[in-house]
Amino acid sequence: MVETKSFGIRIEKNVVDRVDEICEKLKDLNASRSEVIEVILKSFFNTKINHEQVLRSLITKNRLEKRS
Repeated sequence: MVETKSFGIRIEKNVVDRVDEICEKLKDLNASRSEVIEVILKSFFNTKINHEQVLRSLITKNRLEKRS
Protein backbone atom coordinates (compact mmCIF):
# COMPACT_ATOMS: atom_id res chain seq x y z
CA MET A 1 0.00 0.00 0.00
CA VAL A 2 1.17 3.55 -0.75
CA GLU A 3 2.10 5.70 2.22
CA THR A 4 -0.11 8.77 2.54
CA LYS A 5 0.12 12.07 4.37
CA SER A 6 -2.43 14.79 4.88
CA PHE A 7 -2.18 18.54 5.20
CA GLY A 8 -4.66 21.36 5.50
CA ILE A 9 -5.02 23.93 2.74
CA ARG A 10 -7.14 27.00 2.06
CA ILE A 11 -8.73 27.23 -1.37
CA GLU A 12 -10.85 29.97 -2.91
CA LYS A 13 -14.56 29.24 -2.76
CA ASN A 14 -14.94 29.14 -6.54
CA VAL A 15 -12.30 26.37 -6.72
CA VAL A 16 -14.04 24.40 -3.98
CA ASP A 17 -17.32 24.80 -5.87
CA ARG A 18 -15.70 23.39 -9.04
CA VAL A 19 -14.28 20.44 -7.11
CA ASP A 20 -17.71 19.81 -5.57
CA GLU A 21 -19.25 19.86 -9.07
CA ILE A 22 -16.76 17.25 -10.20
CA CYS A 23 -17.48 15.11 -7.14
CA GLU A 24 -21.19 15.34 -7.88
CA LYS A 25 -20.64 14.25 -11.50
CA LEU A 26 -18.50 11.35 -10.27
CA LYS A 27 -21.04 10.25 -7.69
CA ASP A 28 -21.05 6.75 -9.18
CA LEU A 29 -17.36 6.51 -8.22
CA ASN A 30 -17.98 7.98 -4.77
CA ALA A 31 -15.06 10.37 -5.39
CA SER A 32 -14.17 12.61 -2.47
CA ARG A 33 -12.69 16.11 -2.64
CA SER A 34 -9.39 14.71 -1.41
CA GLU A 35 -9.31 12.07 -4.11
CA VAL A 36 -10.14 14.57 -6.85
CA ILE A 37 -7.40 16.97 -5.67
CA GLU A 38 -4.91 14.11 -5.34
CA VAL A 39 -5.60 12.91 -8.89
CA ILE A 40 -5.23 16.45 -10.25
CA LEU A 41 -1.89 16.88 -8.45
CA LYS A 42 -0.63 13.45 -9.51
CA SER A 43 -1.51 14.10 -13.14
CA PHE A 44 0.31 17.46 -13.00
CA PHE A 45 3.45 15.93 -11.52
CA ASN A 46 3.38 13.02 -13.98
CA THR A 47 3.76 15.38 -16.94
CA LYS A 48 7.14 16.00 -18.55
CA ILE A 49 7.29 19.75 -17.94
CA ASN A 50 9.43 22.02 -15.81
CA HIS A 51 7.15 22.05 -12.77
CA GLU A 52 9.03 24.82 -11.00
CA GLN A 53 8.83 27.11 -14.03
CA VAL A 54 5.14 26.44 -14.60
CA LEU A 55 4.31 26.91 -10.93
CA ARG A 56 6.27 30.17 -10.75
CA SER A 57 4.27 31.49 -13.67
CA LEU A 58 0.94 30.30 -12.24
CA ILE A 59 1.68 31.66 -8.76
CA THR A 60 2.62 35.06 -10.19
CA LYS A 61 -0.55 35.13 -12.29
CA ASN A 62 -2.68 34.06 -9.31
CA ARG A 63 -1.24 36.79 -7.08
CA LEU A 64 -1.82 39.44 -9.72
CA GLU A 65 -5.44 38.32 -10.15
CA LYS A 66 -6.02 38.53 -6.39
CA ARG A 67 -4.79 42.13 -6.32
CA SER A 68 -7.21 43.29 -9.00
